[in-house]
Amino acid sequence: MPVSAPSARALLGLLLAASMHAASVPAAAQPSDVLFGSADDPRETVRRVWWLSERRLDLRGGLSLIGAQWRAMGHATYGFSTTDATGQLRATLRAGYFGDYRPDADEWYDALRVVQFIRLQPRSVPGFYARLGPLSRTRLGTGHLVDFLTTSAAWDERTVGVEVAQQGRLASLYAFSDNVLLDGVVGARLALQPLAFVDSPPLRGLTVGASLTTDLASHREGRRHLMAYNLDLQVEALRSGTFTMVPFFSYAWYERYGSGTFFGTEFASPNFVDLGRLSVRVGLSYSGLLFMPGYYGAFYSVHNPYRRILTADSFLADPETPDLEGLTLNRIQGGYAFLSEFRLVFFERFELWYAFRRHYGGQPLSEYHLRIFFRSPERLRFEVGLDRSGLTNFFSLFNDLGDQTLLVFDTEYQVFDRFWIHLSSLYTYERLEGNLPDGVQRFLVQRRFEPLAGVRFVF
Repeated sequence: MPVSAPSARALLGLLLAASMHAASVPAAAQPSDVLFGSADDPRETVRRVWWLSERRLDLRGGLSLIGAQWRAMGHATYGFSTTDATGQLRATLRAGYFGDYRPDADEWYDALRVVQFIRLQPRSVPGFYARLGPLSRTRLGTGHLVDFLTTSAAWDERTVGVEVAQQGRLASLYAFSDNVLLDGVVGARLALQPLAFVDSPPLRGLTVGASLTTDLASHREGRRHLMAYNLDLQVEALRSGTFTMVPFFSYAWYERYGSGTFFGTEFASPNFVDLGRLSVRVGLSYSGLLFMPGYYGAFYSVHNPYRRILTADSFLADPETPDLEGLTLNRIQGGYAFLSEFRLVFFERFELWYAFRRHYGGQPLSEYHLRIFFRSPERLRFEVGLDRSGLTNFFSLFNDLGDQTLLVFDTEYQVFDRFWIHLSSLYTYERLEGNLPDGVQRFLVQRRFEPLAGVRFVF
């Protein structure tokens, strides 16, 4: 929907107030020393202080609006935390006049979908991180190939993925799979710092990375497989206190498709007096024919060689021959793109993450990502996540939300004692029965709205 100027100013004021409040609250846990995937996602902090082991149980009920149909809804969330591991499990059942909501429990994989996240970061193994759960912000290296990879674009079809990282002084390894069954997108990156023991700071901060990403499902579907490679180079050109300036260069290519280059600079403070971290990135990419930066991204699970998004208006007008959203990789004409990105995190309390890749060319390939999170200890939690694709320029951000949009709005508030209210809204996708003539699965936008109320037990 369009955003008016007063609304934008009100949102900016809210963000500034929230960030100032978050900065004034001591961090509840030690900051993560791993910068990969959801390792430092403030949404996944379920303990109040790092040394405290506790469990939490939420029992809530309310209404669920999916599409045009209301249903009653029951919801249970169990969270646990120890000094080395945290996790959260969630189960939901919906039922209405026409019966239960079948996607809640119609296949064995729904038992896995109970996992929101299970994280392992043992304090005795510095630099190690492992996570099980749906992916939402996976980036490999500079993000030239894998950027904001999300596995819950179609909520009822979401997959439980894996992220693993081991950082060392001379070498670091990062790997992910968008499905624990290892039948989808998998990738790995090896980063070497061969001059880590040299006295010269720029040489000591030299990092050479190589990564491989492929979609195993494209092999299973008998389609042209997507095997992608990436080489990157980063160097710490300047350091002042905790702030660094790191120029980077990346070259990536797909087998049987095209290639592209990406270079830029990141200004960052990974850990500012254990209070938060700041990152600002700017970059310019050039893509040849049949190449798109960040192709393994937020919409890949519903927009790939064997899955496509339908245009909602054309589907309603003619369900037999609807128009399709987005461009397939074999139709990409290439061009230039400018990336601007800003991320501010106050550990455990607040996050503002903005990224916009402005494409310059004859095709609508610009992308936008926004993450806002705020938590007031033991009282309020607020979250907004927005991903948009198929944009033409910056001003198209103010157009109505189209068919290439993912939106998460989630908030909860403690009314008194153990009683909480919870409100959730999603722009997601649903898979339709029947495929396109070439066997490609069809997905259509789906809106969800769910107000809930219930009790929380901490023990």
